[in-house]
Amino acid sequence: MQNFFEDGSSVLPVVLNDGRLPPTGSGIAVVGSFMDESLVSETEVTLAGWRMLLTGFVPFGSSAAKLGDSNAYGIPGLYSVDVSQQLTPDHALVGRSMFTLIGNESTLATSTAVVVMRIGGLRAGVGFRV
Repeated sequence: MQNFFEDGSSVLPVVLNDGRLPPTGSGIAVVGSFMDESLVSETEVTLAGWRMLLTGFVPFGSSAAKLGDSNAYGIPGLYSVDVSQQLTPDHALVGRSMFTLIGNESTLATSTAVVVMRIGGLRAGVGFRV
């Protein structure tokens, strides 16, 4: 999982509301899916709503990326982590849409500014501050 091509031909950094890059090492990016995808568009944009939405989120793998860490060459706003894993046919993520969740803190649960992006979907990502 990363937001850049290794050869530098495409880079899509995470930026703050004012367009600045976040401090190196701040924030988190996690890939996974929601057990009820309809809640992504229906959940109230509040701290309680965000926390409720996270209760139905299943991460893909156990790793999370830190923005600008050494996996992303120390470049602010970039993230990269290997979250490869084998899934059995009955795994909760099989057949579901995948999402990237990006938060401004060290965990998604403590983040107060977040972006929820459906991977490969037709809808653009949604960002909000809770």
